Amino acid sequence: MKKYVIVALSLLLCVGVLVGCTPEVSRLDAMKSQVSYSQSGLVVGGNAEVRCEIATGSREISMISDGVASDLMEFCTLSITPIKYELYSKHFTFKLVGDKGEVSGECKKAIIGINQVADIMDVESLGTLTKLVVTYEEVVIELELTNAMEGMLTCDKVVESVYNSLTAEIEPMFDGNEFLGEVHAKITRDTSAEGVKYYWYVSITVSTDNSIYVLVDGATGAILAKKCDMNN
Repeated sequence: MKKYVIVALSLLLCVGVLVGCTPEVSRLDAMKSQVSYSQSGLVVGGNAEVRCEIATGSREISMISDGVASDLMEFCTLSITPIKYELYSKHFTFKLVGDKGEVSGECKKAIIGINQVADIMDVESLGTLTKLVVTYEEVVIELELTNAMEGMLTCDKVVESVYNSLTAEIEPMFDGNEFLGEVHAKITRDTSAEGVKYYWYVSITVSTDNSIYVLVDGATGAILAKKCDMNN
């Protein structure tokens, strides 16, 4: 009889532990499910004339920051930024080369900024990206590409780090276990330091006056800076 009592108590303790942990796990999962922009890859190159980035990931089709992540699509975007002033008005064409194939196309002016952009379809079929050839007028520029995400945490791990580090600040963004906001997680670069360093920039938005903005160390997940705009 004593044996059965001990077993029963052990089972109750296990259930209690599991129940106690469930809210934290489910809240984190709820927050992760509301990521409306994330990057899974970033390949970069550049010289004294232009700088390029090829970013891959997932984003909303509409890209409206309304607190709800919906209608997600995979993307691959090439961005070419002129460094020399005389190149600002030039029209760029490109050839993106991988170890399994290549693709060519034309860029268009970005809605904001001086860069020119192009959507790359079926980038996986190109294999590992190795080179970008940029052309304007009769000028041809070849850029060797490198993986900027080497040694960096994935988006999933970064969101988890932000959740664990800012639990008190994020708490008001939940209604029970339902997360009321949406999360943007993108990679940003710092050119002020020696060399070029990349970080994760995470924004958590419920509304225009209820948001959290975080700069995260790409390798460790440590919070480097934060700004909270809260209406309560």
